[in-house]
Amino acid sequence: MLDDDDMSHGPSRTIHRRGYQKKVNRQLSLKANALVDTESALESIILIAADLDPRVCRVYPQPCTFELNTGESFPTQKALNDAVGGSDYKPWKYTPDFLFELVDGSRIFVEGKHTRLIEKDPDFRKVPVAMVALGHRHTVVTERFFSRAFERNLRTLKTAPRGYLNDDQRAWLLDDCPSCLTFREIEGLGFDRNSVHAAIRDGYLCAPLERAPFNDQTVLSPTGGDTSYLEVLPL
Repeated sequence: MLDDDDMSHGPSRTIHRRGYQKKVNRQLSLKANALVDTESALESIILIAADLDPRVCRVYPQPCTFELNTGESFPTQKALNDAVGGSDYKPWKYTPDFLFELVDGSRIFVEGKHTRLIEKDPDFRKVPVAMVALGHRHTVVTERFFSRAFERNLRTLKTAPRGYLNDDQRAWLLDDCPSCLTFREIEGLGFDRNSVHAAIRDGYLCAPLERAPFNDQTVLSPTGGDTSYLEVLPL
């Protein structure tokens, strides 16, 4: 099993290098404690979702490279290439996009892959099977998991200012908030839009994240500090 020392080297492979024309997305991840280079908008939204999901406590981007024929893991792709260098052996290389450490102490490898790319590479379907056979938890998240409204709302919550709610607002949300009200109604009670977003992110209010982008008529309900509605990833 991988330990923290196995992943102290940083990402297992370099996404962008000079002379290699490939788009790089950069996404700040608080749980990775870093600005993370990703290969797609899908990987970026997975990172955003991980930062919001209360089950995830630590994110390791591209934590290692596996040789799936043997199950051996290497800190980098170069280390794997060096290990088999000079031989005719062709390794089955796989570098997961992320490793998530969960609050219950378990770990799960997460791959963000567009369905179009899966269809173009049918051999990829063997990768999750191989990972599970080797004793690893593994999940593949495609773009179909994130509706446009869902993605937009997650991005909105991610950018909500930290520590925006004051003590009086928190007390009102815990003790006096009606069981149902809209964005427009709560803003009429002295909450601006940023404070509503912060209340949703911090576990004081829940809203339907997947139906439509947040708007004046979005329905809110108090949650008393329970953030389980932010368990937004298929873990």
